[in-house]
Amino acid sequence: MIRTLSHIATIAGFQWLGAALAQHFSIPLPGVILGMLLFLIFLMLAGEKRSAPVRNTGKQLIKLLPLWFIPAGAGIVAYSHVLAEYGWQLVFVLLVATFIPFVTALWIAGGRRDPET
Repeated sequence: MIRTLSHIATIAGFQWLGAALAQHFSIPLPGVILGMLLFLIFLMLAGEKRSAPVRNTGKQLIKLLPLWFIPAGAGIVAYSHVLAEYGWQLVFVLLVATFIPFVTALWIAGGRRDPET
């Protein structure tokens, strides 16, 4: 149990480190992503024997991942009357809220492209 907690703390520590580095150096990358990249590099450099326990803890956490979806499912059941009344509006808002950032990101990324390529 203590080993599992220490491995979870290691994963969380890399996330914290990535967030701290991204904020301190103004890196235009989410800190959690940077932390996971650092964690990946750590696992690759540590080798199979040293990184196996942390990988096993990660596999155990992935098995528990469906538990995170239970509150959302319970909310859908509890508010099914709202979903029945406003379902199409909610779907529309979700689609628009997904589409606008996607198009904006494409527009920004396209504007940064080298014109000579």
